[in-house]
Amino acid sequence: SAVPTQLTTAAGLQAEPALSPDGSQVAFVSDEGGTPHIWLVDASGAATLQLTSGPDPDHDPAWLQDGSAILFTRTRNGRQGIWMVPRLGGVATLLVADAADAAVSPDGSRLAFVREVAPSAEPRVFVAPLRGVERATQVTTDADGLWEHRNPVWSPDGRLLCYRAHHALWTVSPEGGKAQRL
Repeated sequence: SAVPTQLTTAAGLQAEPALSPDGSQVAFVSDEGGTPHIWLVDASGAATLQLTSGPDPDHDPAWLQDGSAILFTRTRNGRQGIWMVPRLGGVATLLVADAADAAVSPDGSRLAFVREVAPSAEPRVFVAPLRGVERATQVTTDADGLWEHRNPVWSPDGRLLCYRAHHALWTVSPEGGKAQRL
């Protein structure tokens, strides 16, 4: 059986770990500098690297399937967006405005995320081509679970999305349709 290994030791928050596709690194959130930002640590715990900085808080790291970059949610002026930063740091760029909770499909071709929609103004799940995020389609509705739909996760075969809504987990096809409560 595997033996857990502590990778980080800084004081404060260290949360939301995301293992790289090759298993060699972990992206995570730390507030070591006061504001939550995305950091990277070698899977051996040997070295850490701060990937994002600035006054805006960053959360929810998610890797691209090729390991070249990390997507994350940044809150700026009260609005969330999905941003992308290269694996070894550099300039972060906005990928999807008014969105959060990025999840890349197992084949790396699609992106699931949440976005607030009318009439409820609650987050609902959307899916878009990764190279064409402006073509996002809504896959959950107000009938698919109470209140917020958050944290979409792809099934290993890419045929289903699982998300949380209030006190339950739900599944839905990435093409939309009737969601099923688990």
